[in-house]
Amino acid sequence: MVKINKETIIKNLEIIRDYERFNKDIYKVKAYDNVINNILIYPKEISNLNDLKDINGIGKSIHEKIKELFETGNISYITKNINKDKLYKFKKELINVYGIGPSNIEKIIETGITSITQLKKNVFCLNDKQKLGLKYYKDLKKRIPLKEFKEHIKILEKDLLTKKEIKYDFVGSYRRGKKSMGDIDIIIMETPKFNLKSYIDSLNTLGYIKGILALGKNKFMGIVQLDDKPARRLDILIAPVNEYYYSLLYFTGSNIFNIGMRSYVKNKFGLSLSEHGFDKNKPIIKSEKDIFEYLKLKYVEPKNRTNFIV
Repeated sequence: MVKINKETIIKNLEIIRDYERFNKDIYKVKAYDNVINNILIYPKEISNLNDLKDINGIGKSIHEKIKELFETGNISYITKNINKDKLYKFKKELINVYGIGPSNIEKIIETGITSITQLKKNVFCLNDKQKLGLKYYKDLKKRIPLKEFKEHIKILEKDLLTKKEIKYDFVGSYRRGKKSMGDIDIIIMETPKFNLKSYIDSLNTLGYIKGILALGKNKFMGIVQLDDKPARRLDILIAPVNEYYYSLLYFTGSNIFNIGMRSYVKNKFGLSLSEHGFDKNKPIIKSEKDIFEYLKLKYVEPKNRTNFIV
C-alpha cells in the first residue's frame, strides 16, 4: 500500500470530476462532488481503505479508483485517459476565461482552434465579454499580494469612507488574513445612501476600471488595474440588510469551512444555510456572531476558518 492522505484523494477525485464535467456527465459530476465534499468535512485523516466506510456516498466505481490510488499511488483512468487527452489542457484553460462555458468550448474546438494563442488571433467566435476575459486571461490567473491588495482598498474606500453610514467588508481570502488573494470581493449593506452605478462611474473616471463584465442594481463584476500592476477581478455585491451577515459569513469562506458548516446545519437542525440565510426559521441576526450563537456554536474568527470542526 502506498501512503495516501485526504489531500491526495481529493486532488485525484477533483481531476476526474472536472474531466467528467467537460463530458457533460452531470450524474458523475454530482457523485464526485458529493464524495469530495464528504471527505472534506470528514474530521479525521484517511490513511487506509477501511477509513472509507465512515464516508457517505462512495459507490463501487469511486471506491475502486480510491483503492487503486492506495495500492499504486495512481489512478489509471487519469494516467491513461485524462492525461492523454490532447484537447483537455486547452479545455481547462478555456473554462477559466470569463464567460466561456462547456458549450462555447465545443464550438471553439469545432472551428479548429486548439490553443489560447490561436484563439487570440481568431476572436470572431467570442462575444465582447469573452474577449475581455481572454484579453486579461494571464493577469487574472495571478494571485494578488497583500501589499498590492491594500493599494486597491485605498482606491475603493475613497468614496465609501466619505459616507460613514455605509456598512461594507472586503471578504474572501483577505478577511481570512491570507498573504495573497485570487480577486477583490466586497459586500456592501443595502442603503438608499449608496448607488452602485454612481460608484462604478466614479471609479471609471479614475481610469481604474478596465472592463465591465456585469453591472446591475445590486451586483458588479469587472476588471480593474493599478498603473504598474496586473489586471484584477473585482466583484461587488449589495446585500439586503437582513441578509448582510449571512453574506459576510458565506463570502468570507473558506470553501471547506462553508461546506462543513452547511452540512452541520442540515444534519443538526434540518435547515439549509446560504448567503441569503436559513430556508426556514428567520432569526433576527445583527452580526456574524449571532449566527454562530443561534446554531449553538462557538464563534470562529475568520483567520481560523480553514476546516469546520464542532
